Amino acid sequence: MLYSSKITLFMLSAAVLLVAFFKPARCSDTYRITITEGINECGIVGPLNSVVYNFDGNSDLLKVEKVTMKLHEAARSFATIEGKKLETFFDHVDQLSKLPMINGLAPYDVFGKDTSILILKNDKLLWAYGFSPDCIDKQADKSQVSLSSTQKSLFGSNIEGMTSDIKFSS
Repeated sequence: MLYSSKITLFMLSAAVLLVAFFKPARCSDTYRITITEGINECGIVGPLNSVVYNFDGNSDLLKVEKVTMKLHEAARSFATIEGKKLETFFDHVDQLSKLPMINGLAPYDVFGKDTSILILKNDKLLWAYGFSPDCIDKQADKSQVSLSSTQKSLFGSNIEGMTSDIKFSS
């Protein structure tokens, strides 16, 4: 009996030491985020001038692709976000995820920023906002969905915080 408890105590001590010195790798959440600006200015086949930001990565590093479309031409540029800037980026994501999410496509640009967004965390929907462009439905019932001016302002400032201050290269 005494021998058995010594072995148990030894095994427990060894387990504590293993955890203390060999910490398991941190599990990192994965993210895929798409922000599209300039949806309302429609041409015959979609927006005339728009910017699409594609963010792909994890809690440690995000790769960013920016596609700028003007008429029939597209320019691509790339960047990465890490460190303190990434922490700030995810603060904006957290703030957006606290705003009300409209089920389905909004009948009009409820936030008034001509911007849609899709946020996936670990391949699951975290938050999204999309709307029917003015060029498709100018007669949309604007009384269906209403938000406070504070909510609209938070949406705009968080989108700007996520997309500004990124150093892109072609």
